[in-house]
Amino acid sequence: MKVYIGPYVDWIGPYQIAEKIFFWVNRTGVYAEDPPIYSRWDYRAQEKFGEWLNSINWLVDFCNWIHSKKQRKINIELDRYDTWSMDHTLALIIHPMLVQLRDTNHGFFCADREDVPSIPDNDDETLVEQRYNWIMEEMIWTFDQLKNDDDYDLFYTKENGWDMEAKLKYNERIRNGLRLFGKYYQNLWD
Repeated sequence: MKVYIGPYVDWIGPYQIAEKIFFWVNRTGVYAEDPPIYSRWDYRAQEKFGEWLNSINWLVDFCNWIHSKKQRKINIELDRYDTWSMDHTLALIIHPMLVQLRDTNHGFFCADREDVPSIPDNDDETLVEQRYNWIMEEMIWTFDQLKNDDDYDLFYTKENGWDMEAKLKYNERIRNGLRLFGKYYQNLWD
């Protein structure tokens, strides 16, 4: 398998053109002692200029036309063996992506209370974040188990044979992690 997925295509529209023209207007890193950015003349001028550019229909149409010609570069080549154990192949890709999302995340999705055990029933933002973190950790654990693909020996000992109760709990946790992945799949973005 060879996969190349390039970055998303940038949108260039009237407001982005105005930002390029007023390049010195820094919207981030404004110091507390500075006047609020929205009261500065250059910020207000940039906003007005962007609004004016946005009112020019041919310019908006041109920006849309340019954007329609730009495409994200995607190249995916599959070999036959990639689908022999597709669940394992996908786990090899999904696990590091979930880890990266967890480590570089700038926010969190609202998780349903019933999906998370032992976290108090409260809408406090900290508790919402705890629910999100618990679900992310369950999904990461699940795909780590699936990519390692070595659960055959986890539940067998020479002395006791198969520990079926432990194997059932393990498989139930895997199923729950996969259920959570499916349920929150469209929320996996940063």
